[in-house]
Amino acid sequence: MREVALPLLDDVLRELSGQDSPDERRYLPPPDDPELRETWIENLREDHHSDLAASRRLVQDPSLGTDEPLSIEPEAAESALRGLTAARLRLRELHLVDMTDSSLEEGDFEFEKLNSREQQGYLAYALAAALQENLVLLLGP
Repeated sequence: MREVALPLLDDVLRELSGQDSPDERRYLPPPDDPELRETWIENLREDHHSDLAASRRLVQDPSLGTDEPLSIEPEAAESALRGLTAARLRLRELHLVDMTDSSLEEGDFEFEKLNSREQQGYLAYALAAALQENLVLLLGP
């Protein structure tokens, strides 16, 4: 896991942290109100960077993938959930474009028939999903 899935997941999180990330372009308001647009971009960028930073801290934690428990504060867990969602969407776009949503979520495919790029993408996608599930359990109802 550390050699295959983690590097790709970390790369995607780093890419999404860039100023012109795909998510930033996707959620911009119309350009006819420049002041609103600039404020919107600033707030979106700050929140997005915070979410991705929390996700990267989680992914880069030396305890990840070991028997040692990870320690994360509830606020950071919520941010990491959002950052991991962005990462999963990007992994889907870059590495898993030919797979259906249902086959991805249910694991209903033959892993061995995927090319190496898709295999690595799926492992990173599944790792992000597992981290999200554990964060949801940690946060509770």
